[in-house]
Amino acid sequence: MNLYESSPVTGRFSFTSVLDRWTWSDGMFTLHGMEPGEVVPTGVLFLRHVHPDDRSAVEQVIEASTSQVAGCEYRIVELDGKVRTVALTVSADPDGTTTGHLLDVTAARNKAVAAGVNEQLALALESRAVIDQAKGVVMSTFGIDSETAFRCMVLISQHRNVRVRAVADKVIAAASLAGGADEDVLAQVSIALRTVAIATTASEETHVAGEGPQVTRTA
Repeated sequence: MNLYESSPVTGRFSFTSVLDRWTWSDGMFTLHGMEPGEVVPTGVLFLRHVHPDDRSAVEQVIEASTSQVAGCEYRIVELDGKVRTVALTVSADPDGTTTGHLLDVTAARNKAVAAGVNEQLALALESRAVIDQAKGVVMSTFGIDSETAFRCMVLISQHRNVRVRAVADKVIAAASLAGGADEDVLAQVSIALRTVAIATTASEETHVAGEGPQVTRTA
């Protein structure tokens, strides 16, 4: 079974001084990609395996733990380069010993990220379908091709400072309710279509002018 798919790993550590030798449970070694007893645990070793971007936050938690319960979430970089996400809690015991606990939350974070990606993908696919449907309405109404229809919708979205999906929703809604695009939508698309036509013509003229006359030289 993959280590990241098994039950969450927990670890416990303690120290009396950050600079002294620390005590690690077997789970602490596992979380750092090591065998129990493989190395001598110290504060330097602990921080060395904290992701560089998270190190400052972890140092602040360790420092604050002498007077209060403190914690954060950070990433561990194992010996082989693998990265884990762990939840850290640290507190000071009455005898002056600082005790901390780590909980591996990698699987939970990966699932959350995957769920977010899947949701965004589903929204993107839905938006694509709606935009394609709206393009079809514009194409059939004005007798233009797909690319031109899309460029018109993009121009409208830029003019109104809204997403193309919002323009597509309006086109489809207008066509559904009125049995065809209403006057407001027709006017917007007409203006956009004229703009596209002007831009296309200007681009073609610039291209032709740039070619210049062809001169044939003879010896």
